[in-house]
Amino acid sequence: MELIIVDTTIQPTSADAIRAAFTPFFEQAQKWELQAKSIVVTDRSQKAEMQMARTARLALREVRINAEKTRKELKEESLRYGQAVQSVYQQSTVLRMLL
Repeated sequence: MELIIVDTTIQPTSADAIRAAFTPFFEQAQKWELQAKSIVVTDRSQKAEMQMARTARLALREVRINAEKTRKELKEESLRYGQAVQSVYQQSTVLRMLL
């Protein structure tokens, strides 16, 4: 995550907002990944291990869904900002044409 943020050369405040928003998801995913990798099912009779694997899959799914919701929220603000910049620019262009 850090390399991606640095490579984009965005403003430090924006980078901090992205870190704050997504770091918890990375931490949760790593926790569940470690737990999931420790589960080994070799036989259909291992009901407890299969249940633990299911729980881990569902938890990772929840992390992914919540990260996607956060991404959409953050991106929506960025899109509105871009639209505002474009609208102001277009208005200034029209004003220059009228002068």
